[in-house]
Amino acid sequence: MYPVIAILIFTGVLLGVGLLVLDSLGTSVKDSTSLVNESVAIAGAAGTTANDDVTAVAYFGNSSISCTPADTGCVNVTSGGVISTNSSFANGTYQISYTYDADSTATTTVSSVSSALSPIGSTWMPLLVTVIALAIVLGLIMRSFGASRK
Repeated sequence: MYPVIAILIFTGVLLGVGLLVLDSLGTSVKDSTSLVNESVAIAGAAGTTANDDVTAVAYFGNSSISCTPADTGCVNVTSGGVISTNSSFANGTYQISYTYDADSTATTTVSSVSSALSPIGSTWMPLLVTVIALAIVLGLIMRSFGASRK
């Protein structure tokens, strides 16, 4: 019985490490892409970009007011694409130019593989553990009844 349990533990560790490696690989193969003059609606000093994984902002503003990254505190964009501005920017439409990490074909493929493998841990592994536990219990019962016949 020990070899079966060792194989299950080894398989679980291998799948876990494989999923972690795939996730890291998917993040590292994104393409750095620049977007110029995307229109963004700002309401209550907040808005969102069309893309996530924003790495740098080159320009933010409209015909009335603008700022560049050198102007500290005028605009902040998180990696998720959430924009926050200071009080000098009223509600309205602004243009933003920024660089972001776009998904590549490799990123999409790695994400698909990771999504396909993730149900193994939640569906198949508990089933295999249950079947092995039942086999152990059944083996013990069979052995106890077999020993009384001698």
